[in-house]
Amino acid sequence: MSDLAPIIVDASAREEALDISRSICVTAPAGSGKTELLTQRILKLLAVVDQPEQILAITFTRKAAAEMRERLLGALQLGLQAEEPSVPHKRLTWQLARAVLNKNDSEQWHLLDNTGRLRLQTIDSLCQSIASDLPVMSQLGAKLKPVDDPSVLYQQAVDGFFAGLDSDPNVSEVLGQLLLHVDNNVDRLYKLFINMLPLRDQWLKHAAGFENQEATRSALEQTLTRWIEQELTSASALMLSLSIESDLCACADFAGSQLQSMPAENAASAIGELAGIKGLPAPSLEQHGQWSAIVELLCTKEGKPRKRVDKRQGFPAKTAAKDKEQQAVFEQRKKAMQSLLAEIQTQPELLSRFRNCFFTAYYWISERALGNSRAAYHLSCSSLRAFSFGVWS
Repeated sequence: MSDLAPIIVDASAREEALDISRSICVTAPAGSGKTELLTQRILKLLAVVDQPEQILAITFTRKAAAEMRERLLGALQLGLQAEEPSVPHKRLTWQLARAVLNKNDSEQWHLLDNTGRLRLQTIDSLCQSIASDLPVMSQLGAKLKPVDDPSVLYQQAVDGFFAGLDSDPNVSEVLGQLLLHVDNNVDRLYKLFINMLPLRDQWLKHAAGFENQEATRSALEQTLTRWIEQELTSASALMLSLSIESDLCACADFAGSQLQSMPAENAASAIGELAGIKGLPAPSLEQHGQWSAIVELLCTKEGKPRKRVDKRQGFPAKTAAKDKEQQAVFEQRKKAMQSLLAEIQTQPELLSRFRNCFFTAYYWISERALGNSRAAYHLSCSSLRAFSFGVWS
């Protein structure tokens, strides 16, 4: 039996990945040789640069960086061997390593004695080195080190921000207004600021670029609209999968019709808009009236699942019926609604999506709140901008 070299089905892709004149993205399963391919690419780059520090390889964890360094040094050790390996991929690594060693000797790099010249770092380490090299520009000083749990630093940053409020009356005034927006609950605002810091990549650019207020507000409204409509789409799909659309619409139509015949109750409720409903509304803000009414029908003002309904939600007591026939209809519809509510209580995902849309962001963007939201938005962005600069300065 003759020895046959294994066929490498992705040989052309591997060869393409070693083209250092191009940027390459490699996607492959575990154990397929990605690390060795990366090692070969680094070797090929080292053979053409003036200094080894010109090549930077970054990864997420210290363990991965250490493994990468070990593999690269192992490849250079392989290149010291006089005999060419017989295995094809090892032979290629050997050939590339020999080229690097020749460059190492001619340029007096001393890589094997000074392995620190090989820049194989974590992302945190890279950021630390950049900030340390620019202590004045970064305004962070030179003594920096990454931490695994930054929560203590977030608390210190917010403490420093609050401690410096007296020195800037403009910020103090805006923050005072923001406190009113959270019912003067300082502890709540303190925690909100701390919770915002891990997400600063999402909002800092908006707060720092607050000069164009209308454009920023428009961008945020568009993002909020997309998010709400995604939540409504998911909620609608879930309701269809539970096969409750028909029962919900029948109960909603009944409740809406009853409330329209009761002016006092109808004036205090949006459920009257559901009269005549035949199917779930489209998951868009144009249908905010009916969606708001559905949520009011299914949930309390606190966003909790409703356990019972009465005439305020369009389900009069049977004693309010004009005759036995209407009494039977009242009982039947109320029983159907109670059954539907029991089903809804077993669906935390559906309730969560309703709460996300209507008990946090939805009121902010609805037509009836545009006047208040404009002031709240400008107020919030002013505070965020002051907060962001106060924390990092």
